[in-house]
Amino acid sequence: MPALSPPTKESSLLATALVHAVKDLLPFAVVCLRDTMRAEALTLDLLLLSLENSWISQPLSASEEISHSEFREEMFRLVWQKAKEELGKGNSTPNLPYTENAMPFYRLDLEERAALSLRAKGKFEYQSMAYILGMDLIQVEDLVDSARAKILGKDLVEEAEKEASNYDA
Repeated sequence: MPALSPPTKESSLLATALVHAVKDLLPFAVVCLRDTMRAEALTLDLLLLSLENSWISQPLSASEEISHSEFREEMFRLVWQKAKEELGKGNSTPNLPYTENAMPFYRLDLEERAALSLRAKGKFEYQSMAYILGMDLIQVEDLVDSARAKILGKDLVEEAEKEASNYDA
C-alpha cells in the first residue's frame, strides 16, 4: 500500500470547511433529535452526501453555483427533514445530559425548539427560517414568540409588552 501524500492546501481547506459545517449544523440536529449520538450520525451523513452530490458526482456549472448562505439554508433544511423522518419512526426518547437551565428549552415542542434555535443560535432571518422549516413566515414568527413566552413565562412577556406600550404612548 502506497504511503499517503501530505495534505494539500485544498484538502486542508476542505477539512476546515467540514469542521465549521459540523459545528454549525450539529447543535441544530441535537435540538431536533434530543440525542447527541443520532445527531452526530445524521449531521455527518448529510455533509458527506452533500459533498458527494455537489462536488464529486455532479459538479455544479458556473450558472448553478449557490452562495454560502443558500448552501447553509439547504443543509439546515435537510437536517430538519431528516430529523422529522427519524422522529416519525417512533424513537424520540431524549438522550441528552440536560442541565437545569436547559430543561425549559427541551420541554418545548419540536417546531418551537427548531424555530428558536434557528433564530437565536443560527442567526437566521425569518424568511430563511420559513424555508428551512417548510412553513409560512407568520407560522415561524408565531413559533418563536410562543417559544420565548413559554421559556420566559407568559407573565414576564406580558409585563414587558405592557411596559413597552407605556413608552409608545
